[in-house]
Amino acid sequence: MNPTTLIDRATDVWEKDMVAFLGNDIVARIVMALIIALITVWVTHFAIKAVNKALRKNDSPLADVSIFDKVIRVALYFVGFCIILDACLDVNITAFIAALGIGGLALSLGAQDTMKNLIGGATIVMCRLYRPGDNITIGGQTGVVRDIGWRQTAIINRTGEVVFVPNSNASTSTIVVTAPLEKSQVSFIVANDRDLNELANEIAVAAGSAVASLAKVEKAPIVQFSEITADGARGKVIVWNNRGDLALEIADAITRAINPIVR
Repeated sequence: MNPTTLIDRATDVWEKDMVAFLGNDIVARIVMALIIALITVWVTHFAIKAVNKALRKNDSPLADVSIFDKVIRVALYFVGFCIILDACLDVNITAFIAALGIGGLALSLGAQDTMKNLIGGATIVMCRLYRPGDNITIGGQTGVVRDIGWRQTAIINRTGEVVFVPNSNASTSTIVVTAPLEKSQVSFIVANDRDLNELANEIAVAAGSAVASLAKVEKAPIVQFSEITADGARGKVIVWNNRGDLALEIADAITRAINPIVR
């Protein structure tokens, strides 16, 4: 016995029980549609949650991207919609799916870019070209990957802006995945009468602590002096960290931390 026949029999029995309970065929159909919709949402939520948990347990790249969640959601919502049509509106599902196939062919001809991006997103995830948290350069844009959707990849650049790059660019552009190191640098000037060695140690400690509150410090901070001017010794502090998307916040934190020291 095929699944469609089983669904038809189950919904027929359910509909008769609902009509007997509510005493009205139209009301019974509306209630059935609402119940099926709620069950579909509930099943979808827990299915996505269970699949993501299993993927994270196996360290799969699919666990960190939204494209996989959206595919599951669309598939289960479509199944629930078909059940509602069959059980509540007496629509022939076989004929409905056949009509969708013909209409889908025509639609796909006008949505080639969308299909390219969807296939590109699947390729990125399955081939592990990059994943959320990676520093990449793609399509002339550089930043930290925030998410890989079904249409585009969202990256955060150094200024904190979210840039959306079409997934199809992955198959036509060179992708550069760089090490997760961000060079945060702040310049300063100190009076000529200060001990530069002692001052450098104080600045390094203060800058490192400030960055550590926002990101992971990958290397020990470095303080360098470049020249002596009439205003004092000109220098800079450099801190390597793993959050290129927080470049502005980190520079601000370093400036605030070293300001009392360099006065």
